[in-house]
Amino acid sequence: MDERALRPAVAGRDAVLSAVGAPTNKRAGIASAATRGIVRAMAAGDVRRLVAISAAPVGEVTQGEALLGRAVLWPLVRAAFRKVYADLAVMERVIAASDTDWTVVRPPRLLDRPLTGTYRTALGTGVRDGHSLSRADLAHAMLALLDGPRAVRQYVGVAY
Repeated sequence: MDERALRPAVAGRDAVLSAVGAPTNKRAGIASAATRGIVRAMAAGDVRRLVAISAAPVGEVTQGEALLGRAVLWPLVRAAFRKVYADLAVMERVIAASDTDWTVVRPPRLLDRPLTGTYRTALGTGVRDGHSLSRADLAHAMLALLDGPRAVRQYVGVAY
């Protein structure tokens, strides 16, 4: 969270990838606080590119989402982790207001599974009927989104 402590880690880098987040509602607040420090350290080090993880439930329900997901799954998940998602929404606002070339990645439920490379992405929205993704595939997607202007200043859904 401390911009000065982050400066040496950020200085001279081509990009910053952030996977800061709270695992429970009790620890909510860390994502927005840490992101403020990261963005300030990036500005001090003249680093422009930022790719950060948020979560699918922070965005709107994906158009065409099945009734079960839209009416039951999304509301339950949002209620269960409301403080975490509120913090991620603040984090997203901090990033969007920054002077960085940002991309916010919004994955669904993350799994401890190996890399497949067969995930789907969607600019500006979630992935229709995409309810899970491995952490390995999320990391792969983040690296793939670093290059090229297509995803700059965009929210990107990623899922199987």
